[in-house]
Amino acid sequence: MLPADCAPELDDLTRVLRELVTQSRRLLGSNYVGAYLQGSVAEGAADLESDCDFLIVVHRPLTAAAFSDLAPLHASLPRRPGHWSRHLEGSYPVAAALATLSGLGAGWAYVGHGSAVLERDSTHGNTPVLRRILLERGITLDGPAAKTLVEPIPDEVIRGYSRRQLVECLRGFESWSTKDAWSQRYSVLTVARLICSIETGQVVSKGGAARWASRRLDPHWRPLVEHVLARRGSTPYADPPDYEWVEQTHAFGELAKAWTNSE
Repeated sequence: MLPADCAPELDDLTRVLRELVTQSRRLLGSNYVGAYLQGSVAEGAADLESDCDFLIVVHRPLTAAAFSDLAPLHASLPRRPGHWSRHLEGSYPVAAALATLSGLGAGWAYVGHGSAVLERDSTHGNTPVLRRILLERGITLDGPAAKTLVEPIPDEVIRGYSRRQLVECLRGFESWSTKDAWSQRYSVLTVARLICSIETGQVVSKGGAARWASRRLDPHWRPLVEHVLARRGSTPYADPPDYEWVEQTHAFGELAKAWTNSE
């Protein structure tokens, strides 16, 4: 059962996840280990701009036949009624690769946020952050307890990964960060989240990152991070950005460069 405060429209989310778990367990048979949530839903921080990050753990990499069996399920989910059927994102990690840091970089079957296409081999979700959330706050939908699937992740691993992610995030930041309303909100909160992880070695939600930034960064940035957090879900993704905040959004990206070389 999902925690009552983990996400909005909880009945809809429960229905979609029940279908995903039931069908994946049936299709995978003896290769199935269990089903889990990580990300904002597991952190109890999801809103209507969040995705629901799932993991269907398997004993062995998917065979071509298993992949072909699962692909129609993921093709059908985004076309179903309700909110959460269009906001799933997840992977099919192999248990042995998930269990230790030596498995970082392995490719798993993956479906992107709201996508109808199951990809064969993606490293998108295979990160130290995923493991930390799964270990500390993962939700077990079915199977062994989430915390038994992965070893502890040192803070320095989180810091190093977050620093590399911040470098990538800042590439072309001035153009992509204010392309539309969603990008503006995402860019500011993601930068705040990465800076927080570099400073603390911890993994926090976007809301947690905004609160951390409001307390720990120069008070000059508090209105920006609080504004973009409050605006999440208030307008369609493709709406124009908040033009009055564009200059400060770009300046926030400039500020973040100081953390890309910090030790």
